[in-house]
Amino acid sequence: SWDEKRSRLAHTFGQLEQAGFTLRSAYSAVRDPVRHRFVYQDEQYTGADLAGLGVASFSYVQGVHYQNIATADEYACSVRADLLPLARACVVSVEEQARRELILQLKLGEVDDAHFFRKFGIHLADRFGDELGTLVERGFAQWTRNRFTLTRQGLLRADFLAREFFL
Repeated sequence: SWDEKRSRLAHTFGQLEQAGFTLRSAYSAVRDPVRHRFVYQDEQYTGADLAGLGVASFSYVQGVHYQNIATADEYACSVRADLLPLARACVVSVEEQARRELILQLKLGEVDDAHFFRKFGIHLADRFGDELGTLVERGFAQWTRNRFTLTRQGLLRADFLAREFFL
């Protein structure tokens, strides 16, 4: 059940922290976060381009989501023919890009308002105030300076809470 999953995850988070690890996200912990950055996750979750290589992989490049062909034979034929092995693509609107980054950064446990203003020209409270306020009221998040931060209970539910921001 979800309650059992969260209970086990909370226990694991506690064990990792007692062993000297720092939580990096809803899914990862590291012993020394300054020395050992998870660049892939950090960059992807702040909107960096990412080219997926291989069968059925996903890419996000300049505001477009792509998915490669999902079968090995068709993928190989496309590559041998010197064609990009793309199966589908979707242009992501600026609104969708902002929501995408907000959702991904929630999985990191915090969202920086200054980053959003620099990148999208919006303040979190102005654009997502109702949704964020609901998370604060339910005890899953808090505002600290110019950051919106998930509480431990929020971090344990990051994927579930992300649905508040789906279009």
